Amino acid sequence: MQGINRVAAISLFLLLPATFALSSSPQSGKANSPQDPLVTAIEMNFSAINLAKLAQTRTANPDVKEFADAMVKDHTRVLTQLRKESGAPDSEVRVSMPHQVAADRLSKLSGPEFDREFARQTVADYQDTVNFLEIRSMETDSDFAKTAYDLKTRAVEDLLEAENLRQTLAVGTTVPGKGNVYSDRGTAPAPPSPAAPPAAPPSSNGGGPIP
Repeated sequence: MQGINRVAAISLFLLLPATFALSSSPQSGKANSPQDPLVTAIEMNFSAINLAKLAQTRTANPDVKEFADAMVKDHTRVLTQLRKESGAPDSEVRVSMPHQVAADRLSKLSGPEFDREFARQTVADYQDTVNFLEIRSMETDSDFAKTAYDLKTRAVEDLLEAENLRQTLAVGTTVPGKGNVYSDRGTAPAPPSPAAPPAAPPSSNGGGPIP
């Protein structure tokens, strides 16, 4: 994803199934378990694609569509990279229960309500991804540490872009020449009221000239 206006979406009939078949090197011997950081990273990226594809069929917002297109492109690229890692699983990687529950909940929404909830869910997922990669990148005895470190910078950028989208959908208002303006209190700022004209001095003779 490149730029704040990139936004997520794709189609429900294209929504990927709850499992993702992964081919890998014949040398792969690791179990497909939640404790395997490589499997977790694959699941996170696949779930991001799954959510973006759902968004494409639910949104009418061009910013959300652009963001979703970028999500699919970027996470597909990362998945391809992870599948080439030594020890990548050669069995199916299942979408985690929390990610599946979130996708099921969003699939029942539409319009602006979907857009807001999609952005909120994407922020939460990216925060989890950043936290996961931060921890894994500091493990000195893990083969995945360097990969986690390399992916972390991109994940932070994804999180910032998703948060920008969330704020735009939640509190943004478009101002000509200035783009989106945000309010720290959760509502779009109201325009300033025009200053009232100064009051006339009181008259002692019913409004005639003052002697």
